[in-house]
Amino acid sequence: MRSEVKSRTPFLTYLLVHSDMRLNIEHHIHCTYPGAVGYTIQQLRLTPPRGFGQRVKHWEIRVNGRMQPYADAYGNLAHTLVVEGLH
Repeated sequence: MRSEVKSRTPFLTYLLVHSDMRLNIEHHIHCTYPGAVGYTIQQLRLTPPRGFGQRVKHWEIRVNGRMQPYADAYGNLAHTLVVEGLH
């Protein structure tokens, strides 16, 4: 796939179109409540899409609870997280 990057400097255009960019992303969510709760449900929209010149080398989500994957209205991978028991 060819990118439509325009620049006055050909070298800069080469770097933007042909170089590999690798990102390491860590995302931490810590929820606190005023007291103990017995049930939590959340939608997690954390998984990056593949395609459009982007490739995901490795991806994982680690949680305390059960996750159920689903595709949202735009076809993106999302997860429903359910945590049961006092936490």
